[in-house]
Amino acid sequence: MAIDPLHDPEFLTGLRRDMLRFAEMQLRDRAQAEDAVQEALTGALMGKEKFSSRASLRTWVLAILKTRLSMSCAARFGRTLWSPATTTTT
Repeated sequence: MAIDPLHDPEFLTGLRRDMLRFAEMQLRDRAQAEDAVQEALTGALMGKEKFSSRASLRTWVLAILKTRLSMSCAARFGRTLWSPATTTTT
C-alpha cells in the first residue's frame, strides 16, 4: 500500500520549504508567509477528497497556496478579488 504523500514527512518537508520560499517572495513577511502556508496545507488535508489527480499533488497544493496568497494580498491592500458580481460595464 502506498503512503499518502500528505502524510509522508519527507514529501511534506520539501513541499513546505518550497511553499514557504514562494510565500515569502510574494508577501515579504515571514510570519504572514508561515500563516499562509499553514492554511494552505490545512486546506489540502481537509479537502484532499477533492483532489482529482489531473495535476500532481504538489501542483494542487501550490494552487491552494496561490489562492490564499491572493486573498491575503487583496486584504492587505483593501481590495476585493475580481468576481462577476463586482464587475460593471460602461
